[in-house]
Amino acid sequence: MGRRLLGDILVDEPFEQPVTAFHCQFWRLYGVTLLWAIVSYTLIFSVIFLILELDIRLAPAKAFALALSFSTALTVVLLVPCTFLLIMLMQVRVSREGLKSGDLFGRPLDATWGAITTVRPIYFLGFHYLRIQSNTTRRVIWLPVFLVDFERFAGLVRKLAGPEHPLTVATATRLQKGA
Repeated sequence: MGRRLLGDILVDEPFEQPVTAFHCQFWRLYGVTLLWAIVSYTLIFSVIFLILELDIRLAPAKAFALALSFSTALTVVLLVPCTFLLIMLMQVRVSREGLKSGDLFGRPLDATWGAITTVRPIYFLGFHYLRIQSNTTRRVIWLPVFLVDFERFAGLVRKLAGPEHPLTVATATRLQKGA
């Protein structure tokens, strides 16, 4: 286990080199997030515009159309940089020692290959994940399946963890279904 300086704090680095990093697919992440954001913003702005209707006499249909166009423009502009930030934060790192990814909220977690006990597929808010439990922490690693070059990731896991490892079996099953 190595150590590095992060600002004024000395941080434990769980993996030695070489480490292979994988990123999420931009368009898949952007598309699903865009859909969720437009729907949410439209609902929020529709309510706001309907409340304002009392003062400006806006018809409900016009309020909804205005909310939809405003929310779409706002979402498209703001979501591109946010998606790039998410992609940088949602990195998955693989090394000889194990796997490093994040939990549901993006907080970094790592697990050695031997510590991984169960892997379960889950579909959450339009995205496929593999939920990885290990015997070193109670927190669960949420591994995004929509990685760029998921086939390479699965091959690397098979090579490093072994063909009978729970993550190898789960990635092979996901590949058969079409990652």
